[in-house]
Amino acid sequence: MLKSLDDLEFIFPWRSYQAELLKHFNSHIADNHFHVIAPPGSGKTILGLEIVRKLGKKTLVIAPTLTIRNQWEDRLQSFFTENCDFKAYSFDIKSPSDVTFSTYQSLHAFYKMFEDKTEYYQFFISHNIETLVLDEAHHLKNAWWNCLMDLKRNSEFYIVALTATPPYDSSRAEVSKYFTLCGEVDDEIAVPDLVREGDLSPHQDFVYFSKPEDLEINFIVDYRRNIADFKDELLKDETFINFLIEHRFYKNPNWHLDELYSNTEYFSAILIFLYACGFEIDHQKLEVLGFEKQELIQFPKLNLHWLGILFQNILVSDREQLIEQEKYVSTLEKRLRRLHVFERNSVDFIGEQLLYKSLSNSPSKLKSIVSIVKAERESLKRDLRCVILTDYIRKEFLNIKTEEIEDIDKIGVLPIFQYIRHFCDKPEELAVLSGSIVIIHQSILTAFETIATLGDFSFSPLQMDASFLLVSPKGKPKISIVSIITQLFESGHIKVLIGTKSLLGEGWDAPSINSLILASFIGSFVSSNQMRGRAIRKDANSPNKTGNIWHLACVDPTDLDGGKEVDTLKRRFEAFVGVTNSTISFISNGFERLNIPDEN
Repeated sequence: MLKSLDDLEFIFPWRSYQAELLKHFNSHIADNHFHVIAPPGSGKTILGLEIVRKLGKKTLVIAPTLTIRNQWEDRLQSFFTENCDFKAYSFDIKSPSDVTFSTYQSLHAFYKMFEDKTEYYQFFISHNIETLVLDEAHHLKNAWWNCLMDLKRNSEFYIVALTATPPYDSSRAEVSKYFTLCGEVDDEIAVPDLVREGDLSPHQDFVYFSKPEDLEINFIVDYRRNIADFKDELLKDETFINFLIEHRFYKNPNWHLDELYSNTEYFSAILIFLYACGFEIDHQKLEVLGFEKQELIQFPKLNLHWLGILFQNILVSDREQLIEQEKYVSTLEKRLRRLHVFERNSVDFIGEQLLYKSLSNSPSKLKSIVSIVKAERESLKRDLRCVILTDYIRKEFLNIKTEEIEDIDKIGVLPIFQYIRHFCDKPEELAVLSGSIVIIHQSILTAFETIATLGDFSFSPLQMDASFLLVSPKGKPKISIVSIITQLFESGHIKVLIGTKSLLGEGWDAPSINSLILASFIGSFVSSNQMRGRAIRKDANSPNKTGNIWHLACVDPTDLDGGKEVDTLKRRFEAFVGVTNSTISFISNGFERLNIPDEN
C-alpha cells in the first residue's frame, strides 16, 4: 500500500448503494477486474477513487476528455483530503506519479512514440504502475483500444472499468472487444435507486412527434411510388427474368454448393422473385436450402427487403461473376441510380438513408422545439433552465434575413437559435454555446462582467439583430467562455441554452437543467444516455427539481410503424428507465412505457 494512497480517506458518508457495491470489493477484484455500470450522478468517479485507494498501487486513470480528466483530480482533492493538499499526482503520462490522470488520446500518442513496443511495456513496469482505471471506455477508437489491449496482454494490471453506458448497441465485434478489455460487469447501480435516495431528480421522457412539411411528404410519396412502379415493371421484364433463370445458382445449384451456402439469402431472393413472377420452383432447388421433399413451402412475399438483397448481390457482391452480362448489369445500375436507390455501393429500396436524412433534418422539428420551449416556459416560468442539444452548428444561418427564417431546411444550433429568437418570447433569455460560436443577449453583459473581465473578450453585434452579441475570447482569458456561460445559465440570466452535443453532451455539469431537448439524430444510445444524464442530476439549489427529457421524431406518413426515426427512438428507449404512463404506474424501460397510441 502506497503511503500517499493510505493517507486518503473519503470524508463524507457513503450512500447506501455505494456502500453496498464497495462491500463486495474483494470478490469483484479477485479476477483483477472491477467493472461497474453507474449512471450519471451516482458518484462514479468517487467510487473509482475509493477502489484505487483500496488497491493501494500506482495508478493510471484514463478519461475520454481533458474536462473529465480534470474532474478526477478535483474529486480526489475535494472528497478524499481535508485541505485539498494531495501532491502525489501528475497529468503527464511521461512523468507519472502515484496517481496519474490522462486521456485515451494521450496514451495513444505516447504508445506511438515507441518503435520497439517492448520499451512501452517496460515503461509501466519500471514505474511500478499496477492499476489502470478506464473511465467511459466505450469511447475507445480502434487505435486507442489497440494500445490498451497491447499493454494488458504484455503486463499484469488491475483493470477498473467505469461506465454509465456500455456499448450494447454497437457491433458484436465492438462489444466483444469492450468486454475483453474491461472484463464482465461486476456490479450495476440502478437509476431508480438514485432517485429513491434523492441523488438523482425525478424525471420523465417525452416524445414530440412532428409531421413532415408538404414538400417532404410529396418527396416521400413520389419516392415510394417510383420504387413500386419499378418493382411492378421488373416482375414483367422478360429480360430480367431470363437473366435470373440463366444465373448459375438457379440453373445449376448443385454445381455451386459451397458458394451458394455462403450466401443462401441471395439464392433465396432469386427464388422468391421468380416465384412472385408466377414460376413454379423445382422442388430440387428448394431441397438445396434444406427443405424436405414432401414439405409444403410457403414462399415469403417479395418485399423491398428481398429486392434489396437481390440487387445488392447483382450490383456489388456477385458482379465479378456476372462479367459476361456486365453490359446489362450496368443498365440495371443506371436505373437504380436514377431512383436514388444505389449509392456508395449500397442498395436501399426502403430509403432508410435518403428518407431518414430528409426526416431527421425536417424543418417540422424546429416548430416542435418552439412549441416545447413555449410550453416549458409557461409551466416553469422563472425556474426554466432549458438546454437544447444538436449535432451541427450550421454557420450559414448566422445572418439570414427575418423573412428567410421560415425557409430554413436544416436542423442545427443556429437554425434553432433563429427560430426561438423569432417565434418565442423573451429572447434576452436565449444564448448559444458551441466550440466555435458563442452568442449572448446584450442585456446580460452586466452579469457577464461580474464573472469575467469584459476586456478579455470581443463582443460583435449580429447583423440581423444587434441586440445579440457574438462573443470571442482575446488570447487565453482566466475564465473560459464555457465556464462563464455555464454560470450565467445556473444563475438564471440565461434560461434557454442551445449547444452542440459534442461540447455539452458529456462531462459538462449544469445541475439546474430541468428541461432537455435532444435535437440530435447522430450516435448510439450511449451518447443519447450521456446527454439524457445532463437533465436528471440533482440540484442543491432546487431540491424539488424534476427533469423533462424531450425526444423529437418526424413520422414517415408512408410507413405504418412511423419510419426509421421512430424505430431508432424505440431502440434507444430500451436503455432508458422511467415511470410508465399508465393507470397504475411502475418503473420500466422500453418505448411501450410511454403508452403512445398506435395512431397519431
